[in-house]
Amino acid sequence: MKKIFRPAALLFYLLSLLVFFIIGIIVAGLSGAAENQGLAGGAIVVFYGIVSALLAFVVSLFLAYRAKFQFVVLSNKILFILLLCLVIFFTINFYLRKDTEVPEQNLPTKTTLPVD
Repeated sequence: MKKIFRPAALLFYLLSLLVFFIIGIIVAGLSGAAENQGLAGGAIVVFYGIVSALLAFVVSLFLAYRAKFQFVVLSNKILFILLLCLVIFFTINFYLRKDTEVPEQNLPTKTTLPVD
């Protein structure tokens, strides 16, 4: 029971939750699960993230209990690097994103009056 509540194991749970939540959202976005769903699309994508995070949490509980301490520490390093890469990727993607659709302006057009 002590193995489950070690600080390295607690960090392992947190990192696995975060990383696999983001991965679940990415999978939902790439698979097109939320296309043509209207307002429910966001909820579908978040649900994919929550389900993948919960599955990863359960697996990480078993791994922290069964695996050696060095494996948990190595997994923490790998998950942290992966989380850092995902955050950097999405941050860069956010700042480089350009809206391609320009809203159409309803400006009055010049009308020429007929000359008599």
